[in-house]
Amino acid sequence: MTGSDGGLHLVRMGFDSRQLYVEARGQHLPVQEIDLGYLIHCRLTDLFGADAPKPFSIIAREERVVEVLGYSRRPAIELTSGAKGERSRGETAGFVWQRFASRQVPLGWKVGQRVGFSLRACPVQRMAGDGPSWTKGAEVDVFLAECWRVGSGKEVDREKVYLAWLERGLAALGGARLETGRLSAYQRERLFRRSRGGPGPRVERPAACFEGILRVTDPEAFRRLLARGVGRHRAFGFGMLLLKPARA
Repeated sequence: MTGSDGGLHLVRMGFDSRQLYVEARGQHLPVQEIDLGYLIHCRLTDLFGADAPKPFSIIAREERVVEVLGYSRRPAIELTSGAKGERSRGETAGFVWQRFASRQVPLGWKVGQRVGFSLRACPVQRMAGDGPSWTKGAEVDVFLAECWRVGSGKEVDREKVYLAWLERGLAALGGARLETGRLSAYQRERLFRRSRGGPGPRVERPAACFEGILRVTDPEAFRRLLARGVGRHRAFGFGMLLLKPARA
């Protein structure tokens, strides 16, 4: 559903991490296997359904409170009025209503405008066919896929591979191109995903943090890019482009 102003909103949210796990335990989820991004996804879906802010990014952890930013086509006041369940439960449901707020994302971008960004993404690809180390359709770290492509004994630069993946993704989505970028952090994370038959196996995926500058190529497509996010697993804490002024 689109908000009354038809724009895009940056939503700030707070979660009580301990209560999130209590809630998950009450739903008979395997709490020792669940990553925080999955818990937040579940709580947002429970509260807001199809209007749940997405993509979102975990930006801070203050003792028990986890601070999250997300994009939504509806402002916080509309999301609050449409929320499902008993809002009076407050923090006991893991969602800290006192921290819930939003502001509209400016829409006045111009072609050629430079915009600083940070991004936490999951740089993976689907394999097109079977191979010696993979099966068709497998979701694979693009760095590992490149290592397989060039063969053993050849050095592969992880940052270059990830930046090339980001450039391809932006080109496919439209709205902006990568002017400068760097890989600011990287780690492997074990993620929990449910299958149709119930809890699925935990999977290990790359979590890559980027910083740099984008150049806007199409203002309307750029807004759609922000609302969609970059890469896979966008509903679980990946893919959100956080904007900031571009530095010289």
